[in-house]
Amino acid sequence: MEAILYICHGSRVKEASAQAIDFIKVCMQAQPNSIQEYCFLELETPTIEEAYERCVQKGATRIIAIPVLLLTAVHAKHDIPVILNKMKERYPAVDLKYGRPIGVSDKMVDILVERLEETNVRVTEDSLVLLVGRGSSDPDVKRDLSRLADLLRNRLPKIRVQECYLTAATPSFGEALEFAEESRTNQVFIIPYLLFTGLLMQSIENGIKKIQKKGKQKFILCRYLGYHPKIEKAISERIHEVSGGELMYPITLNIENRKCIIIGGGKIGYFKAGPLLEAGAEVTVVSPEICTGFQLLEKEGKIQVLLKEVEETDYKDAFLIIVATNSTEVNERVYENASKSQLVNVISNHELGNFHIPATLNRGMLSISVSTNGASPTLAKKIRNDLGKVYDESYEEYLEFLFEARMIIKNGSFSKEEKSKLLKDSIEDIYKYSLKERYRFLARLLPVETEENISLG
Repeated sequence: MEAILYICHGSRVKEASAQAIDFIKVCMQAQPNSIQEYCFLELETPTIEEAYERCVQKGATRIIAIPVLLLTAVHAKHDIPVILNKMKERYPAVDLKYGRPIGVSDKMVDILVERLEETNVRVTEDSLVLLVGRGSSDPDVKRDLSRLADLLRNRLPKIRVQECYLTAATPSFGEALEFAEESRTNQVFIIPYLLFTGLLMQSIENGIKKIQKKGKQKFILCRYLGYHPKIEKAISERIHEVSGGELMYPITLNIENRKCIIIGGGKIGYFKAGPLLEAGAEVTVVSPEICTGFQLLEKEGKIQVLLKEVEETDYKDAFLIIVATNSTEVNERVYENASKSQLVNVISNHELGNFHIPATLNRGMLSISVSTNGASPTLAKKIRNDLGKVYDESYEEYLEFLFEARMIIKNGSFSKEEKSKLLKDSIEDIYKYSLKERYRFLARLLPVETEENISLG
C-alpha cells in the first residue's frame, strides 16, 4: 500500500504550523491514497520519524516523501534525506521514494503577480519590486530565487525587480531596503517568498517599519504566498513524478497527421524526429539553433522549424511534446505548463512527463518495444538488440503471411471455432521457415478457383 508523507519545515510560531497543517490537509484531499501523514523537520511535531512510523503501522509498503519546501536547499538535499535514510534502514522492506521541492515554475510567478495585484496599488515604471527569500548558504537557493526574479521581470518588463535574502545570503533584506531608500523610486513593493507566516515574516515587517519612519518612499508589503491552488497543484505534480513512473500503461499510438513538437535543436532531438516522421506525424522543432540533421530535414520540407526560445503558445495545441534541451529550467517549465491531455516526454529526466519512449525493434509489421520506465535506457537498448538476434529479418515476410492468412480467415465463411483453430494453426513453426507450407496453408482457406491469386510472399 502506498503512503504519502508531507514534510514541512516547522516554526516556533504556532500560527505558522497551523497554516502548514491546514494546507497539507487540503493537499491530502486531492490524493486517493488512504495513508497520508504530515510532519515537520524541526521545531514542531510530529517529527519525520514519528510520521514515517505511523505510515508503516498503517500498512504502508511504499512511502512517497514530499518536501513541502519552496526551493532546493540544504534541508531538501541533506537534512531530510539523512533522516529518511535512517528510517529506510529501520524498515528495509518498505520502499521509499523522495520527491522534489516545489521549485521554480511559471505557476509560482503567477502567484507573485497576484500578490502585487491584490494590493490595489498600481505598479508603475518608477516602482521597485523586492522579492524576499528565506536565504541559505546553498548556492542553489540563490540560483532558484534569481530565476524566479528573471521570470517576474519578463512579466513586468519595465519594472525593476531585485531579489534579496533574510539570512545567510546576499544581498540581505536590509541591504535591499538601503538600496531602495537611495534609489529614486516612489514606491517599493515587497513580496515575501515564504509559504506561511512566522518569525521571518515578522522580521520583514519590522524592517519596513523602521525605514518607513524616514518617509521618503511608500513601502507596500504584499502577502506571503500562503495556501494557493497552484501550490497545491505543484505538490500534486511532485507526488505524481515519483509515484507515476511505475504506473505506465504500454500502448502503441497512431500519430499520423498529428502535431508533434520537439523542443531542442540538438542531435538528441534529431534522433527522435525520424520515428515520428516515419509514423506520419507533423513535426515542428522549436529552438534558437538547430543541428545539421534538422537543417537537412527542413530543407527537404519534412519538418517545420521555429528558430526561437520556446513559449507556451508554441506547444499549446500539440498532441505530443518531446523536450530535448540541456536546460533544466526549460524542461521543467514545459512539463509544468503542458496540459494534462498532452503527451509529454522529457528526455533528460524520466520523472518528468507522462510517457517514455521505449527502445524499439521493427521487423515489418512486427514491433517489439522494451522499456525500463526510465530506470536504465541502456539496458532497454541491450535487451532490444538481443531480441533482434532472435527475431531477425525473416519475420518481415512471416508477418506478411500471417496478416494475409488472418484477413482470409476473418472474412471467410468459417465458424467461430474454426476461425480460432485456424489462427492458432497459422503460427506453428513450420510456416515460419517454409514458403511452400505457407502456400499450402493459404490454399486450404480458399476455394480452388482462387488459389492462383494467393501471394507467395
